[in-house]
Amino acid sequence: MHPGTPIPFSGTPRRRIFSPNRGFEGQNEMKAFPTATKIRKSLAFSSSGNPELNPYPREDEANTTSIIEEYIPPKYIVASEDMRELTTNFLKQFDSMVKEWEDLVLEKRERENKKILELEAREKRLKEDLASIRSQSNDISKQTSIEQAQLREFESEVSAIKTQLEEMSLKANNLSSKKSALENDLVVKTKEINNKKLLNSQMLALCNEHVKILEQVLGLSIFTDRRNQLTFRFSRLTKEDPNFFQEIRVDISNFCYQGIMNQIFA
Repeated sequence: MHPGTPIPFSGTPRRRIFSPNRGFEGQNEMKAFPTATKIRKSLAFSSSGNPELNPYPREDEANTTSIIEEYIPPKYIVASEDMRELTTNFLKQFDSMVKEWEDLVLEKRERENKKILELEAREKRLKEDLASIRSQSNDISKQTSIEQAQLREFESEVSAIKTQLEEMSLKANNLSSKKSALENDLVVKTKEINNKKLLNSQMLALCNEHVKILEQVLGLSIFTDRRNQLTFRFSRLTKEDPNFFQEIRVDISNFCYQGIMNQIFA
């Protein structure tokens, strides 16, 4: 039985007992149970929770059960054994239903209190989560502002790098043009050097022929101790001093002549 369900009694047995078909001499002298109205009001208040239906003050609600339990059957004239048995069974069932109803009400209150505690704990957790989320939101906003500032700086640096890259590309094009010009000049200079080498080789061959002649006539010896440089050593110049000689060095790379006199004693 749910606490919100009213207890199913409405005096039906009394109407059945005092129905015209059965007849009863003291029917006009019978009165309703004096506590029935109080019981119904108490049950209506407990099931609906409406304070207007409560015949007792709310702070005195705990006394409702004691008032119900203090019920004393009135000393009415019982028509028959059926009426006595019916009354006894009704009171037993009524006590059982009241006890069951009280247990259900207590269980319902415990569940409600437990639910209230759970909701309060949940509300506390939600408030803590909300505070944490707000704090995280503020941190994220600050971090976003910092990242946006860094992004603007990065974009400025990228723009500067692009400008430098364009300047370097222009310089690279200029250097490429200069490189092409230098390569052309190198080709020309290489041809000139090759021509000079050819001329030098021809002159060297001619000099070798003359050297052989001079060596035979004047006692001349020609040798090279450096690249592109010839040394002419003249000996037997005088009869008085046969060890005297004279050297002449010729730089054939630039046709610069150097004369060196040496006196060597054996």
